[in-house]
Amino acid sequence: METKISNEEQSESTQQTQQPISPPDTKISWVICAGAFFCMLLSQGTGNSFGIYQVYYKENFLKSSKASSISWIGTIATAMMLFSGIFASRLAISIGFRNTCWIGGVLGFVGLFAASFCSSVGALIATQGVIFGIGIGFVYSTAISVVSMWFEKYRGAALGIITAGSGIGGIVMSRIITAILNNLGFRWALRITSFMFVGIILAVSIPFKSRIDLKASPQKLVDFKALKSPIFVS
Repeated sequence: METKISNEEQSESTQQTQQPISPPDTKISWVICAGAFFCMLLSQGTGNSFGIYQVYYKENFLKSSKASSISWIGTIATAMMLFSGIFASRLAISIGFRNTCWIGGVLGFVGLFAASFCSSVGALIATQGVIFGIGIGFVYSTAISVVSMWFEKYRGAALGIITAGSGIGGIVMSRIITAILNNLGFRWALRITSFMFVGIILAVSIPFKSRIDLKASPQKLVDFKALKSPIFVS
């Protein structure tokens, strides 16, 4: 009997702590969607444009290095982007979506700006690969999560819009990076895009906030329960 009451009280407590503090599908929802669109444009667009840097590095800067070695920079960045999402989601619950996205913006800036002073593949892997990869991972995860939370009826449309930002970003950022590379070289291309990255990310993520009170029961940083589910594993 006591166990049943305890479970009911726990269920009621969870429902109260996760009670919506703002309605979905409102004007602020679309403002957040617009901000997330630019987050995707900058993060995915810059990350997906690494191929331009790779060709430039091989032909002008790292001629003695193998193309396969240079490609590790972009590979590591992609891997870190996907891996960091595990921690970004939990961090957003603790400190908020805006602050998590800002951390990603700053990390992305540090990674690109530091890469502009590098002179070896190893250093570029550490900066343009690891640090920048974690940064865009935080931005990407935050953008997806916050939009999913603020929409119910139009969630599919909203997620489609911000996902389109990735493709558009690839077109826009590749042209910008190519133009700077041809005129100022790769070091200034990295520096200019780093300031673009952090400036725009910090600005457009200002409206990011939780629609639901997530400061509920403490959660583990990584929950492995899903791995026990046949549906998830399959």
